[in-house]
Amino acid sequence: MIYRMLSLLVTIMGLVGCLTFVTRYWVLSGGRWRDTYAGRFFVVVYSNLAALFLLIIANQIFGDWPGRKVVSLALYLAYVAQTWWPIRLLSIAQQKPVDLIEPVRKREGQHRREESQS
Repeated sequence: MIYRMLSLLVTIMGLVGCLTFVTRYWVLSGGRWRDTYAGRFFVVVYSNLAALFLLIIANQIFGDWPGRKVVSLALYLAYVAQTWWPIRLLSIAQQKPVDLIEPVRKREGQHRREESQS
């Protein structure tokens, strides 16, 4: 019983940490986290981690519940996609030296202008 309570407490602490990071990052960036590759990556990683903590909490509280396997599979797919994302970022950076923190929209706009001038 003590193990279950401690496990639940630790999981809740992890969930609160993830939600705190995502919320603070959103607020401190003025909602512009979507403008950079790094910002997008951090928010998705911590959101996926928060979803995992929620799934663990739901399993600890409710046991086997309807739809649990579907939610688990969707979360596993999100984690698989998340593991390939840094590889994509490396590919982007290797093709053309790019600052992964520089705003994406600004960079994409410059790329379009360069193509139209050629």
